[in-house]
Amino acid sequence: MTSIRPIYAYGFLTLLLVIIPAIWFFGGLPAPTPCNSLFFLLPLIWGVALLLALLALLRRVEARDNALVIFTNQGEEAVAYRDIAWVFEMHGNRGPAWACAKFLDRRHQKTRFVLYIPRSFSGWEESALTQSIRRRAQRANPAYSPEAEPSKWKVTGILFLSMLPMVFIQLLICPELFGWR
Repeated sequence: MTSIRPIYAYGFLTLLLVIIPAIWFFGGLPAPTPCNSLFFLLPLIWGVALLLALLALLRRVEARDNALVIFTNQGEEAVAYRDIAWVFEMHGNRGPAWACAKFLDRRHQKTRFVLYIPRSFSGWEESALTQSIRRRAQRANPAYSPEAEPSKWKVTGILFLSMLPMVFIQLLICPELFGWR
């Protein structure tokens, strides 16, 4: 089983970095406001920063019988199932989920993460790829515990909290849009 290639994520990044600023530059702002144009730039910066952080870790993976294979720009990297600390999947019913695996990199002796997008998704259930990786990791490592996996609500909360500084900065820049002043 393999994950999908993250081509569309790079296309979406290109859309954010090229098309939206070009539209903005040539007069496509939503509406004239009394606020600084930075008000509209902050959500774009936040979205691009989050997308870049996710794309830095996003890879295509394949669950083989003996190891989890991660496809990188330099080639293939095999991770033994006994080295996987946990596997986690954020899922929803609207589209493909993204999943994360935490593992020990024996070559560099440090913990690493890899993000992947499973090929198939079925609403609120985990993908077959994530279930397969977890099952093989549990067989190879008796110390593997599903309780060590991060909570889906905590990850969603962290993403929400990462947006709050942007909202507060926007409030300072343009309080009249929020009904203050």
